[in-house]
Amino acid sequence: MRISALAITVGLVGLPALSLAAPDIYGRFDVSLDNRSDYPGSSARSLLSDIPSVLPPGGGLLVDAWELESNSSRIGIRGSEALLDEGLRVIYQYETQIDVDGDGQAFTIRNAFLGLDTNVGKFFAGNYDSVTKLADGDLDQFDDTPADMGAVFLGQHRNNNSLNWQSPSYGGVSLMLQAAPGEADVTGIDVRDGVADTLGASVTFEQDILYAALAYEQGFDEMDFPAPLGAGVGVDTQIARGSIGVSLDNGVAFGAIVEMFELEPLIVGSDKLDGRSWLVGGKFAATDRVTVKAQYSMLDSGDLDTELSVLTVGGEYRLGKQTMMYALASRADTEIGTAAPARIDESGNLLSLGMRHKF
Repeated sequence: MRISALAITVGLVGLPALSLAAPDIYGRFDVSLDNRSDYPGSSARSLLSDIPSVLPPGGGLLVDAWELESNSSRIGIRGSEALLDEGLRVIYQYETQIDVDGDGQAFTIRNAFLGLDTNVGKFFAGNYDSVTKLADGDLDQFDDTPADMGAVFLGQHRNNNSLNWQSPSYGGVSLMLQAAPGEADVTGIDVRDGVADTLGASVTFEQDILYAALAYEQGFDEMDFPAPLGAGVGVDTQIARGSIGVSLDNGVAFGAIVEMFELEPLIVGSDKLDGRSWLVGGKFAATDRVTVKAQYSMLDSGDLDTELSVLTVGGEYRLGKQTMMYALASRADTEIGTAAPARIDESGNLLSLGMRHKF
């Protein structure tokens, strides 16, 4: 059957006008030369998931080497388009981490989702930051550098298979809910096959100079505890985080983050294991191009015989609107375990010189 061009044109004219916007391509390249000397080389979650007793001294938990790092370099595509129903837009994003230095996995998924933007908020599904991660509010002064707060905070993770709702902002207050099915993942001997095996919620206030957030997540994982269990088991996790920050007009900004966590091993008769992490930091814009920063953070868990403290100072020098150089020096004190040969008690240092470009 033939359809005339005139008929097609008439049909299109009868449809509501749609805004077919081209998607944005964006990204960031970040490369640094780092010298670690007995300095933590993994996230807090990984730190608690290694067993020093079955590893050589340091066991990969602490690194002593020169390294070239890509520091969460990324590239992504995102966009939104109006739909036929008034007040409704499709939203989408796919962001992948890229390995610029060439010695790691070339691509690793970051935030990726498809959803709808409505009058009552955004509904979307995919791989997305946990509510605890989002609640850091960019208060980490050394985010995505070798001195990232992820070394001492368990809540810096993304959840795959997540279902998300973000509310509009009402007077600076916004809410977020996140749930994720377990998809029959096995943690130890426990099978997670529910619709909301991971569940989180947060409330955020952001207005003028003040930022504040509260977040809570319950989920699950599989971990190898350094103490007292010394075995890989399934774990129920609970994480609560509070953040507050102030950003002044004179280029001064400072803030604090506190996180409490509880791990419940899925072993009959086992006790719950808890701990806490906290951070204080700030920055000062000395000139239009120079910013100096400082930060202190700590992870402490008596139940896990683990204590890690990190002190970092550094600065940024802006080369252009989207390009900068940065340098930092950091000291870490790591204590894990109570007795040899499993005990680790080391003080280490990190020096890093890097360059970052956004597009």
